[in-house]
Amino acid sequence: MNKLLLFLLSFFFSFISLSQTKEEALRDAKITADATLRSDYKTVLAYTYTPVLKVMGGKKKLYV
Repeated sequence: MNKLLLFLLSFFFSFISLSQTKEEALRDAKITADATLRSDYKTVLAYTYTPVLKVMGGKKKLYV
C-alpha cells in the first residue's frame, strides 16, 4: 500500500512541477518570434527545446 501511495504522489507532483501555463507559453512564443524577426539567433536558440538543439548539432555549431 505504501508503494502505491508513493507512486501516486510522485506521479501527481511530477505533472505540477513540469507544467507551463498558457501565459508563459505565449510570452516565450512572442519573445522567440520577435527575436527571429530581428535575426537575434542567440535568443532564438535560448528558447529552443534542448533535444532539438542536440539533433541540430548543439548550440556551438549553430551560432552564427
